[in-house]
Amino acid sequence: MTTNETTDNAPGQMAGRYVLLAVFGLGLAGAGGGWWYQHSLQRHPLQLWGGDAARLILRANNAELCRLGRAVELVPPGAIVAEGEPYRVDKCVDAARIPGFLHLRHSLVNDYSFDWNDADTVGHDWGFALRFREGEQSATVLLSADFQYALLVETGGKACIRPIARGVREIVGEAFGDATAEP
Repeated sequence: MTTNETTDNAPGQMAGRYVLLAVFGLGLAGAGGGWWYQHSLQRHPLQLWGGDAARLILRANNAELCRLGRAVELVPPGAIVAEGEPYRVDKCVDAARIPGFLHLRHSLVNDYSFDWNDADTVGHDWGFALRFREGEQSATVLLSADFQYALLVETGGKACIRPIARGVREIVGEAFGDATAEP
């Protein structure tokens, strides 16, 4: 009897193995599809910022939002120079405490956050800086005063962020608790 029971269960066990292999295969296909989707969403921003800066934007433990002002002196100590113009850092806040900042971080490496057709290369008035630091590495993203453009100081990479301008304006307004971000 034991031999008959074993032969009777063998086809059921084989079907179960096929089901497990099918589920495993679907899981791998889903993971591969998810990776491809994320990669396609980040392709242009990764080219714009570079891999190291994009990683800092997403994951740096030290992130701050600073209000900038035009420097009167040529280049005062601690100034940020963008497009040949020096900017002084007026006030900084810990960005991790700003509601919505995590979404902004992810938006800055998402293809849909940019208007890639806007190739405006004319100088802008940079009003704010997002500084991301991890150890010795840093990435500084400047935001134009009208919240339409972003520039990576380290490389000069610039792009239009018009699709997320309203959200960026709200986050900056929340950070500084004043009407700075109002149009």
